[in-house]
Amino acid sequence: MTTTIRTRFAAGETDSRCSLTYVDETTGNPITRVFFAPASGGYVQENWAQPHQVCARLQGSGHTLVWSPSQDGPLVNLIRREWKAWQAAERRQWGV
Repeated sequence: MTTTIRTRFAAGETDSRCSLTYVDETTGNPITRVFFAPASGGYVQENWAQPHQVCARLQGSGHTLVWSPSQDGPLVNLIRREWKAWQAAERRQWGV
């Protein structure tokens, strides 16, 4: 699997926003997910058009991700950690 995590900063943005781009193994299509949280910390969300909270391993259900800038640093650090947890869970499930 080809994975690239990119952090994008534009004028006026802070460490509380980042994007994750990866290639879906089944379709071969690139997928970009944009994550954000309040600058002072709080629940992680994605999808600007229809925001929804993100859970552990970047899933749609489970334990809601909470970002703390003082503990996690930039949001991208938390997203990388959860991406790795997601991939590890996938490998365990499929025996890869």
